[in-house]
Amino acid sequence: MDRRLARRDPRQARGAAGGHADARRRDGHRQHLGITRRRGRCVHAAGPRRRPRPVRPRHRHRAPRGVGGEGRHPYAALVEYLDTLDADDVPRENVVLAALGPRVLGLARDRTAGAHPYLVTPEHTREAREILGTGPLLVPEQHVVLDADPVRAREAARTALTNYFGMANYRNSWLRLGFTEDEISDGGSDRFVDAVVVHGTPADVAARLAEHLDAGADQVAVQLVAGEPGEPVEDGFARLAAELGLS
Repeated sequence: MDRRLARRDPRQARGAAGGHADARRRDGHRQHLGITRRRGRCVHAAGPRRRPRPVRPRHRHRAPRGVGGEGRHPYAALVEYLDTLDADDVPRENVVLAALGPRVLGLARDRTAGAHPYLVTPEHTREAREILGTGPLLVPEQHVVLDADPVRAREAARTALTNYFGMANYRNSWLRLGFTEDEISDGGSDRFVDAVVVHGTPADVAARLAEHLDAGADQVAVQLVAGEPGEPVEDGFARLAAELGLS
């Protein structure tokens, strides 16, 4: 596959999910690196969020009453919201779901352009593609720490994952992938952290992104959560882009 990178205005980059997979630059804009198979190239874009944006079921512990919160299941709220979009004539090709489990992946397949899973592994990507079939868009997100020191990199990864350890939807997703309760508690085991957050050199990261593509992803959205100590996020993206053939 040709993984040459091309620059273009993100506002014209249709068909790539924005979602969580970005990092804020010093000028306040967001920076996003996407690797795509469907169009045979990679896309690097810096600027405002791109469309279509994914629809995410609210986390149960954060949801207000009536929107996936008390007395309301998040899946039911999500179906109702998609019904509203249909009633408002929102094109389905403009909607993707931030789907993790089989049920919501099936909903993404049947009622939207595809899925944008977050904090997943290539194994999840493979399973998601089996559920979605060959047509729908699949854009997994990949957390990245560009630091070759494994102790330091895992510390940065655990910091980035802190808030997610208490969210049932992510925990359930990781359990479905074969991790144990002990592995996803108290900062997570090294095996878990290494599976969810790729760390190391740009070549190490490029290899993980290729695993997602080989597992059936159309694109991979990269979230650079840390680089070398003191390294600006732009420099980390530049190192990764160089490895992928952008510069």
